[in-house]
Amino acid sequence: MATGWDAVLTECEDAGIPVIVIDRTIDDSDKYVSWVGSDFKVEGLACGEWLKAYAADKGITEINALVIEGSTGASATIGRTDGFKEIADREGWTILDSQSGDFTEAGGQEVMESYCQSYAGQFNVVICQNDNEAAGAMTAMDNAGVTYGVGGDVILVSFDANKPYVQMVMDGKINANFECNPMAAPTVDEIIKQIEAGETPEKEIYVTESWFAAEDNVAKVYPEIDMVTTPTGKPVAMVHCNNCTNEINAWAEVFKGFLTALGQTPDMNQVFTAMFTSALQGGGRRRWAAAVQLPLR
Repeated sequence: MATGWDAVLTECEDAGIPVIVIDRTIDDSDKYVSWVGSDFKVEGLACGEWLKAYAADKGITEINALVIEGSTGASATIGRTDGFKEIADREGWTILDSQSGDFTEAGGQEVMESYCQSYAGQFNVVICQNDNEAAGAMTAMDNAGVTYGVGGDVILVSFDANKPYVQMVMDGKINANFECNPMAAPTVDEIIKQIEAGETPEKEIYVTESWFAAEDNVAKVYPEIDMVTTPTGKPVAMVHCNNCTNEINAWAEVFKGFLTALGQTPDMNQVFTAMFTSALQGGGRRRWAAAVQLPLR
């Protein structure tokens, strides 16, 4: 949950105990030294941009999506929901329904069973906000006779990209999977060393993340998306979404200073979101993880 943490963080602050927050964001307190994790809204935005490109290449002109959300109130749920909805609204897609599966396989199956009854024949996209929910959704669609994945009736998208589910992408059962990188420990170790040295670490540090697609057709639409292969030669699509490099952080500070000089109070989450989103626009081959020119909109 993103709220309810202020009391315990105040106790830690009063006791002189530095707190490092990992993965989920906290909305009701800033009494921690640093936060390390994923930009969940960027994950949702990336999902939407991929779906736009995929649909364009496949000649799909109408998107009718069903969303299985994560746990209500979780920052991952909020970010992925908001990011995908932003693209859906921009593109005029229809989100038929969006309900919580609580990040569980049982929850995903229960919600998908309800969807298969309520929206039979009406949907062509299912967005699951984690792999557990995707597993449950696949079971429900199998039982209802709905085909999904490469060549199926439904485009199936998942988040987290755990190893078994990346394999399902490679096998064509899941069309695309957006990573939630769990490898925060090396960054946390660096933060601890900074604290011990009397230094002040960055307040927010985003980990590098990739996403994986079953088909290589997206690169035809967005050349900035890198097509790579697995060790067995199967294609996957990869794009890095991070702002933890010094160069990109420096650009963000430049934009922040510019906005401040204009009398505005910039929200750094909005600054980074604008940078990453605008990096997908324009000509040339751009990579989100590179120190490239990111235009301010």
